[in-house]
Amino acid sequence: MNQVLTKTPNEWRAGWKPAVAAAVGWGTAGVMITNTSSLFIEPIIADTGWTSSQVLLSPIMGVVTAISTPFVGKAVQRFGPKRVVLFGLIGLVASIGIFVSLPLILPVYYGFGLVAGAFVAAVSMVPWNRTVVSWFRKSAGKALSLMGLTAGVSVAILSPILVSVIGQWGWRAGYLVIAGILLVITVPVSLWGIRIRKDVQADPTETTENTAILIEAVDQQEPLTTLRSAVRNGDVWALGIAFAFMVMPVGGFLANMFPVLTTGGLDPASAATILSMFFVAAALGRVVSGLLLDVLPRYVVAVVFLGLGFVGALLLGLGSPLSFGMALVGIIAFAAVAGGETEMMGYFIPRELGERSFAIAFSVIVVIFSVCSIGAPYVFSLFRDTTGSYTGALIVAAVIFAIGAAVFIWRAAAIRNRIPLGLVKDSAVAVEG
Repeated sequence: MNQVLTKTPNEWRAGWKPAVAAAVGWGTAGVMITNTSSLFIEPIIADTGWTSSQVLLSPIMGVVTAISTPFVGKAVQRFGPKRVVLFGLIGLVASIGIFVSLPLILPVYYGFGLVAGAFVAAVSMVPWNRTVVSWFRKSAGKALSLMGLTAGVSVAILSPILVSVIGQWGWRAGYLVIAGILLVITVPVSLWGIRIRKDVQADPTETTENTAILIEAVDQQEPLTTLRSAVRNGDVWALGIAFAFMVMPVGGFLANMFPVLTTGGLDPASAATILSMFFVAAALGRVVSGLLLDVLPRYVVAVVFLGLGFVGALLLGLGSPLSFGMALVGIIAFAAVAGGETEMMGYFIPRELGERSFAIAFSVIVVIFSVCSIGAPYVFSLFRDTTGSYTGALIVAAVIFAIGAAVFIWRAAAIRNRIPLGLVKDSAVAVEG
């Protein structure tokens, strides 16, 4: 049997610096722009008189980010993640600076969304995840969860600060705070720690013989090296559609989260407190999902987290008016799936498509679920504009979570049917789902 592509036992000793750098970068770059976008909705509505649908910027940025992501994946594969990240950070800071210096009119507003969306793609999931999966296999779930934990903690800390800054000095000051964080924290950390590991070594003690056969079959299959090969791959589409059902409700909710709580009956201070708890709960969800992914079938973990999202969406949707306690419980349950989605994608792809295919496959999967979920924020806003509340949107979100769980169960059965029966009991694929 050929040598198996696994990591050394001391992968944390070798890879702690890239793991920390990727965690800080993910937590302070693209995810920051996305997860704090709802804080700017009400101030900009008050400043302009626009409707909640007009003021939504995240869908515009999401479209551009989705379109740009395959090119980012190709760039990461060719130039490495560090150069791509630095290009995105510099461009994002520059676009924020130009935006806040111009008059706030719709063409300027949407223009910023288009330009920033392209740069957000360069500092979003692909380069950070590609860095981590090159250093970790045995502890990949834990390493990816570290990224998610940092993202949740950073947003939890920044959200009340942004609310205070926006309340005192306006939404422009809020964007400048984000730009300052990118310059002072993200750029130096990326220069310090982001790099790909190339010296992959064998360690037969980490796997059983049957597990090794299956790992080798994935890692040594022909890698996806072009966008065309990824687009034509059935497994890429299957994973993309499965994760679309996980991402759609999360995207719609995140873009409208603060007004969901305030229109549900909470005062702004309570809503800001619960908003911070959402990101704390999402961070814990990332940690738990990472730990579970390393010890349980990955498809079981995905279905369990989708079930928690289903419960959270129903609690937030049916609790009218929302009490603080019900909103908090609903937010924590909903946050679990929001916390685990990115780590799960980073975990699933190298195990089903191979590490060498990661950047291209990941970028195409991002496009697939982004296209499927691009209208989710507008669905939430349309429910508010037509009914005065987000109740209907949250019920739809619960239904989508349930459909997503069914899709993952179907996918798990399809994967199991590919494994030779004699290898099922002690194979890594069986253990991981």
